[in-house]
Amino acid sequence: MAATRNRVRSVRWLSAAAVILVAVIGASRLFDPFSGDQALFFVGAKTLHAGGTLYRDYWDIKQPGIFAFF
Repeated sequence: MAATRNRVRSVRWLSAAAVILVAVIGASRLFDPFSGDQALFFVGAKTLHAGGTLYRDYWDIKQPGIFAFF
């Protein structure tokens, strides 16, 4: 019974440490500028949001739905 409690505690601490590590790494990358595909998706979404038409005002060889998600 005590061994099970210790194992559960260890798993909880390990899980909490993993979540904190991922959050710290994610926060450090939060203010990095877009590059590569992210930059293209951003420009495409911005153009479409401003009233542009896909494949007329903005062209990229990607599936059309990617701009709706970005």
